[in-house]
Amino acid sequence: MSCHSGTGRRWYEATTPPRSFTWLHYGVKTLVRRQVGPTCVPNAVCAALEMAYQIHCRQKILLSEHELIEYGISGSSSFALAWISKNGVSLRDDYLQGKQDGKIIFIYDFIRGPSLHSSDLIKFIFRQPAEFYKIDGKVANVLHTMVAVGWVLDDKNEVYFMVHNSWGSDWGKNGYGWIHQSCIERVRVPILYRDCRVIA
Repeated sequence: MSCHSGTGRRWYEATTPPRSFTWLHYGVKTLVRRQVGPTCVPNAVCAALEMAYQIHCRQKILLSEHELIEYGISGSSSFALAWISKNGVSLRDDYLQGKQDGKIIFIYDFIRGPSLHSSDLIKFIFRQPAEFYKIDGKVANVLHTMVAVGWVLDDKNEVYFMVHNSWGSDWGKNGYGWIHQSCIERVRVPILYRDCRVIA
């Protein structure tokens, strides 16, 4: 299993982002998981990487959030991405079946920002889905990690982001929903290796 992302500019790097966009329209989507307990981070990180892999490597995969959870990687997306960069992560079915043949390792860095402007996040999402914290000011500032997969600008030029959640497919519309730009901060955008590979 390999990925050669190339060095040339892609359409999303050479084009001005439109007023509305979603990766779902291009068939880029992944499993909507149902988290158990405070495990939104491993669920969101796996979903973001799976969709990024599909975009850049032209192949669908499912990664093991269970592996991350069992290694205690559930509280920080920065730590989760750094851990995967060093150790790799198993495919979901392989890990559930106890196979130890190899892991996929395909991150060498990730873009981060404590409070990116919505226009910056749009540019990132135009390249690939971005994982982020949602801040819900109406419920005692609860932190929750999801994946932004699209956006729409309203007539006041305020941005609403389409999100992939980890509360099951009965949440929102098949596990997807919309949140206002004011609810987003701490963005993490994983950057893939030029050559995604399986290591033994």
